[in-house]
Amino acid sequence: MLIGLFPLTASQAQVAPAPNNSTADSVAAVLGQWVGSFDGASSGKLELSIQQSSNQLSGQLTVIISDGEQYTTNLKKVTFTRNRFTASYTEPDDGSDVTLSGELKGVAITGEWTVNDGQGKGTWQAIHPIR
Repeated sequence: MLIGLFPLTASQAQVAPAPNNSTADSVAAVLGQWVGSFDGASSGKLELSIQQSSNQLSGQLTVIISDGEQYTTNLKKVTFTRNRFTASYTEPDDGSDVTLSGELKGVAITGEWTVNDGQGKGTWQAIHPIR
């Protein structure tokens, strides 16, 4: 079972204030549908959807673990600053706190996921197939 990397919907996610060298267009780079995979305590595929309303990012993550288990959860917080993406959520099965962090390069985000401040971790990557 994957500890903590599960579907994400950001109902309360916040957009970090844009630094002086960042524009609204930079936040637009993470909006939309993403597909990818994860490895670590378990492995599988993920689908991530990120939206923005006013000054808030929101989204949904669907995780499909290689053993067939699948679920979705809401994001608690999302930030995107200087090509760094961070999202957090509560794992729906056991209540673990999960953080996804990564760097946007072109149409891909690659990074790490951690559970409960590092008690579990792994890697993840996603691409933006349609812009």
